[in-house]
Amino acid sequence: MVITCLINRPLWTFNHGQLPPNTEIFIQSDDITFLTIFSAGFENSGYYECRNLNDKTRAEVTIIGYTNN
Repeated sequence: MVITCLINRPLWTFNHGQLPPNTEIFIQSDDITFLTIFSAGFENSGYYECRNLNDKTRAEVTIIGYTNN
């Protein structure tokens, strides 16, 4: 699963805390950052936020089903 953030150099949080261990941040440019969640499962449901001093945005993610390969 990939979440895109269009905020300059954001700080990412999950449910107001640290990101889950199966996440990785990819920076495409100063204004485009991708948060990738590998093998997303039910435990990855929650609120993901990216923010800096001037802006913030939040997405609610709900995992309703997945395959465990």
